[in-house]
Amino acid sequence: MKVKSLLIIMLLVFTTSIHCQFNKAGRTSLQFLKIGMGARAVGMGEACIASLNDINGIYWNPATITGIKNIDVSFSYTQWIADLNIMGGAVGINLNEWGVFALSYISLDYGEIPEAYVTSISGSVDTRTGEFFSGGDLSIGLTYAKKFTDKLSIGIQIKYLNEDLYSYSSDVIAFDVGSYYDTGWKGIRLAMSAQNLAGNVRWLSTKEEAQHQGLMTVTGEFYPEMEEAVKEISSSLYQISLMK
Repeated sequence: MKVKSLLIIMLLVFTTSIHCQFNKAGRTSLQFLKIGMGARAVGMGEACIASLNDINGIYWNPATITGIKNIDVSFSYTQWIADLNIMGGAVGINLNEWGVFALSYISLDYGEIPEAYVTSISGSVDTRTGEFFSGGDLSIGLTYAKKFTDKLSIGIQIKYLNEDLYSYSSDVIAFDVGSYYDTGWKGIRLAMSAQNLAGNVRWLSTKEEAQHQGLMTVTGEFYPEMEEAVKEISSSLYQISLMK
């Protein structure tokens, strides 16, 4: 009985920790970077940072592209869920003692999204306006990898990431770094990959920042007694932007 109770408690703790780990809805951006690229890599359950030795390895571990012979090119197109279309492409060239250089891109198209209000002014259940808007994500990367020995390869990638939605846009520079080591013993290979190392991505300013920006813009043209009015206007504009 004690063993069963212990197992139940452990299961509940494990389930709770998993839920907390992945409960990030509404608090992160550039989610398209989590979508796996390449049919072979996805078919392997994305456990592939030590298994790919062609240009498709650029999406997982930049060090693995040292396996390219001369020039390698890849292109993929996927009709994803919710009418999303994702495309990816990469090209790499092996310059022998100079290393391997490669370019890559990933784009995600949201398609047409019907515009709607949070609540209807007329009280109707259907809050759609009849208008449409769109959005998309983009990643463009430049990669360099080199074999330092016949077993050890190291690679780095710099990426420009952009996300557009309606009239809002955000972009950031990110880095990938990886290593690949072939032990040469019974096919054992060791690899490390750290992806999307970047700063914070922000869409909207905080209320205090919006008010401060408004004050900095107009206080040079107004008298000090207008400060309270300026604060109210800045606060109203901020609330309107949130409603949109």
